[in-house]
Amino acid sequence: GLTATDALVQQLSQLSGRPVPARIRRQRSQLVDAMLDAHLAQRAHMCGDAFGMADLVLGCVAHRWFALPIAQQALPHVRRWYASLAVRPAARGVLDIAIS
Repeated sequence: GLTATDALVQQLSQLSGRPVPARIRRQRSQLVDAMLDAHLAQRAHMCGDAFGMADLVLGCVAHRWFALPIAQQALPHVRRWYASLAVRPAARGVLDIAIS
């Protein structure tokens, strides 16, 4: 799994005395993003059908991520989930703040 792969990559980095290449770090991030998208493809919220604390925390992280001026992979289920958070009354004044 991901934990074992991370351990292997770190061990190789330590053995070689070289940092993990940016390409490998970027691909790992893309994999985690895809895993999150697949998770949200099967449920309305992070922990099932009900809105919960995990949605609050990750909603703030997603808000920052979507505001970054970087190329982003298509994550339709994450975008749908984030849009469902952004329209909640409690999100107004938080998830509509521009990040600069």
